[in-house]
Amino acid sequence: MDIKVPIECVEVRNDMDWVRCFQTMNGLRIIVGKEPIGWHISYSRANRYPEWDEMRDMRYKIIPAGITLVMVLPPKGEYVNVHPNCFHWHEAKLVDSIYHISK
Repeated sequence: MDIKVPIECVEVRNDMDWVRCFQTMNGLRIIVGKEPIGWHISYSRANRYPEWDEMRDMRYKIIPAGITLVMVLPPKGEYVNVHPNCFHWHEAKLVDSIYHISK
């Protein structure tokens, strides 16, 4: 996977070809990967939720232009929250004018 490392980030881990992990100088943790169903990016912080602006800004620096990402809230019975301060964004495909996520 060919992604540019944002200047204000350092790469902290690279366990697999398609996954890159970063931590910004101010502590935002980012994991980005190209999965079989599309792009996936997660944002986390040690002691609080990431801010919208920092997630948005990093999305446009890390994920290629032309990709639409969404944050999904599944039915309550399927909801899982392993990390209390983490948000996941997934690539959405535009099909018949309706965005959907493949399982």
